[in-house]
Amino acid sequence: MLNKLWEVSVSATTIRAGIFTTGHFLIDILVISWITGATIGTATTASLIGPILNGFWFWLIDRWWSQKHADSEHKDDNKEFLIN
Repeated sequence: MLNKLWEVSVSATTIRAGIFTTGHFLIDILVISWITGATIGTATTASLIGPILNGFWFWLIDRWWSQKHADSEHKDDNKEFLIN
């Protein structure tokens, strides 16, 4: 039962995330075009390149951080914590 609920939740979350992302790009295209006077094609390119570069930048930072802190990041994962 819980597995089925998880599948529905994951599916719904994925669909909502896709709708949100699509809306984000469309809004971004319109705003870039409106503010800068760029063509829809140029605005589309700009709205795609920014998130791609930001994603790559995040990947670089996360990769660096993970390698630097790999030994200390999860050393307490196996301890049990009590909530008082």
